[in-house]
Amino acid sequence: MTKELCGKRKVITEEGRRLNFSYYKLHTRMGYGICVKGQRAACTVIMGNVVEGQEVDRLMRCLMKGRVSPVSLRDVVKDWMRAEAGGH
Repeated sequence: MTKELCGKRKVITEEGRRLNFSYYKLHTRMGYGICVKGQRAACTVIMGNVVEGQEVDRLMRCLMKGRVSPVSLRDVVKDWMRAEAGGH
């Protein structure tokens, strides 16, 4: 598996806490995936949901723009996939 850093984002919560997220594109023989890492080793990985490289790049841009956290990654990807399939 290869891991490519796509970007980092800083977030300040409503409580004033500073959070840092790193966004990675993963590639295996089976396809692409996404990893979002937070602080204190918090990490969520999603594999096999996005088949095409261009789709994973587009999704990654959306995740970084929205500063999606490891905790919310699965829900956001599920909603994105539903919208892409036309099932708003």
